[in-house]
Parts: sequence; structure tokens; C-alpha cells
Amino acid sequence: MYVTVTEVTFNPGDKVVYSTCGVAEVSGIEHHEVGGTRQSFYVLRVVENDARVMIPLARAEKVGLRPVVNAEEVQQLYKVLSSGAEASEEKWHWRYQDHGARLSSGTIFEVAGVLRDLYALKVGKALSMTERKMLSKAQGRVITELAVATDRDVVDVEADFRRIFN
Repeated sequence: MYVTVTEVTFNPGDKVVYSTCGVAEVSGIEHHEVGGTRQSFYVLRVVENDARVMIPLARAEKVGLRPVVNAEEVQQLYKVLSSGAEASEEKWHWRYQDHGARLSSGTIFEVAGVLRDLYALKVGKALSMTERKMLSKAQGRVITELAVATDRDVVDVEADFRRIFN
């Protein structure tokens, strides 16, 4: 079950997920003149690298800005990670395209599925350089969001991953 967010308003201090950057904190709302029109923007501070990102309020949903998963979704997320992997025997470039689309989807469940599937593939054979990068990206996104959602240390969430994938 995937959750679709509609017309959500975020406030400074809220933790959110921006599909292309991962977990971020809303640091404020700014108003700027763009093309002769005054627009409002969410100002985000990305947790992973402290980058500053501005998202137009009017386009927040369209670009994949969403709240961090809630307690119920955390349980669903762990089920996805623990479920049987969908290890594909397709050529690596087809897997790459599929995994890339799933990583960009903005849903943490798709990202967790990529993580699970790449771990399963890794057991049977060495991953290509691009697949190793995707694995790292997916793992970072899922671990960071789980840590924020459960108010736990990243190290503790990584320990969960070792138990799941070993």
C-alpha cells in the first residue's frame, strides 16, 4: 500500500522528504519575485549534506515533497525490506532503468524495494559500479528516513539492516 499525499502544508521545523534529495527539514518559507510574479517557496535544508533547496509551494506535491513516513508506514517499510527479493535475471541496463525509475518515484516503498532487490542480487554475483552506487543511494535514503521517522540513531537503523540482510 502506497500513500499519496495531497495538498499538505509544511511548517518550519517539519521533516519532509524531497524525492531527489532525501530527508530535509523545512527551515522557512520565503517569497521572491520570479518572472514578474511573487511566489512563495519552501526553503529546505537537506539532512544528508546540509544543502539548501527551494521548492515553490504551488509545485511541492508535483515535485514529490512529502512528509516523513509515520509509525504504521515504518512497519510496512520493514516488511518490504524483509520480504522476498525480486532478483532479476535481466541484463544490467534493464535493471538499471527499472531501479532508476523506482528511486526517482519519491515513494520510500519503491526505494526500499530497490534496496532489497539489489542486496539479493549482490549475494549471487558482484554488482556493477552503477548498481553499487544505486544500492548506496537507496540504503542512505531508507536509513535516513527510518532514523528520522523513529527518532533513532542512524547506527541503530544500520544494525537493523545488518540483521535483515545477513
